[in-house]
This record gives sequence, C-alpha cells and structure tokens, in this order.
Amino acid sequence: MKTLIFSDTHLGPLPSKRKLDFLINLIEDYDQVIINGDFWEWPRYSFNRFVNSSWSKLFPLLKKRKTYYIYGNHDPAKQSDERVSLFCDEHASKLDLKIGKKRFHFEHGHEIVPSFNKLNFLPEKRILPAVGGGLMDCFEGLGVTLIGPSFSKININRRIENKYAIKKLAKRGMDNKINILGHTHRPYLDPCSFYINTGCIKFGYATYVRIENDKISIGKERY
Repeated sequence: MKTLIFSDTHLGPLPSKRKLDFLINLIEDYDQVIINGDFWEWPRYSFNRFVNSSWSKLFPLLKKRKTYYIYGNHDPAKQSDERVSLFCDEHASKLDLKIGKKRFHFEHGHEIVPSFNKLNFLPEKRILPAVGGGLMDCFEGLGVTLIGPSFSKININRRIENKYAIKKLAKRGMDNKINILGHTHRPYLDPCSFYINTGCIKFGYATYVRIENDKISIGKERY
C-alpha cells in the first residue's frame, strides 16, 4: 500500500488549474491519503464556497481512496459541516494510525507550535487574521519566487517553528510513535527524533510525505 500525506494546500478563492492538475496527478498514484490540515483557506474562504468550487474535482478522486482528513487552523472543524464526507472517510483533529510496521501520530501542529504572531512578538489575538495571513503569504511567496524552494531553509521563523515542535513533542513523550505534522510549511524528516513535517503545497512548489513498504520519504517538486 502506498500512502500519501500532505498539508497546507490552502485552497482558496483564486482557482489554479495548474495546482488542481498537480494535485490530481499526485493523488492518483496512491492507495491511501492523509490530508494533514489547512486543506482549504479560512477565513478568506468559506467552506460552502470551497465545496462548490472547482477544487471539488478532487473529491471523487479522494473518495476512491482511503482518505483521512485532519483539521488545521485554517480549516477548523467549527467552520466545516457534514459535507467533509464528500472527500474523506474519516475526519478528526488528531489521528493515530499504524501503517505497515510503524505507528504514527498525525495532527496539523497549530496546537503544538506557537502561532506566527507569538513567534514574532505580535499581539496574541489577531484583530485582522485575514490581513495577517495575506501578508505572510506575500512574504513567503516572494521568497520562493526569488530564491526558490531553498527559501524555507533560510526562513528563520519557519526554522524556529520546527525546532520548537521537536522540543515540545519530546516533552510530551514520543511513545514510539512517529509524529507527522504540517503547519510550519517547512519540510523536515528525522525519524530518529520521531518528527516529520510535510511542508506545504503553495507558490508553485510542493513537498509531501510518502510511505511505501515501511520506507518514509519526502517528495519535492515544482508544479
């Protein structure tokens, strides 16, 4: 069985045929899919608009596979409804799953890693979350466009987030489970630390996690 884990696609109000086609081609190659949060983009996009958009072309493809959906901070459960069943078999805020011989814990990561505002010493409560998210998008998008995928390696904020996640998970106790998170947008693979991050699929560049025959790897490609 081939398993695909991805997060932070942030599918929003601006349709992108290139991104849609990439996701279709990606998903088609797997038997099982885990969407690890931030599948769609709230608060700039409602769930109703999302399920009635061109992104819905992904839904039949996901339903043909065993698909798990984990809520993130940009697609919270309270902003969704029963129509999540259009694209997944199971949905939750956290998921423990055995794949092959290994045990995994999946969650988006926003409850483990401090928010963007906290790491940057801004007020904890966002008055204009959509504006704040838009500014962060512009910053990351410009960095990836000018520098390429290696921008994630020099993005200090994202590096801090991954380091914080590893420390927080170590204090929580690993329980011999490999923790797979998203949220930081920076891919990370270190089975020795029991921590993996899927990265994101944005700005024309995609990172995701593959599991096949107990082998775990990170896919990286442009679209």
